[in-house]
Amino acid sequence: MMIHGDQDTVVPFEQGWETASMLRKAGYDLTWITRKGLGHAIDEVALQSACDFLGQHVYRIQEERTQTERAQKTQTERQTERQMHTSRVL
Repeated sequence: MMIHGDQDTVVPFEQGWETASMLRKAGYDLTWITRKGLGHAIDEVALQSACDFLGQHVYRIQEERTQTERAQKTQTERQTERQMHTSRVL
C-alpha cells in the first residue's frame, strides 16, 4: 500500500506514482491512495486506511502460517505413525 499526498514537496507526487507503477510492473499487488491537499504527512484518513490494510493482511498471513503449521504437524505425525508401524512389523 502506498498513500501519497498530492501536495507533497519532499517526495513529489509524480515520483510516488512512478514508483507504484514500477512495483506493479514487477508483479507486486499494490494499493495506491491519493490524499488530496496533503503534503509530506499522514492524516487520520490515511492512518485508518493503513491500519485497515495491515489488519487484513496480517490476519491473512497469520491464517496462512497456521494452516502451514497444521499441515507440517500432520505430515510429521504421519511419518511418526509409519515409523512406529514399521518397527512393530519388524
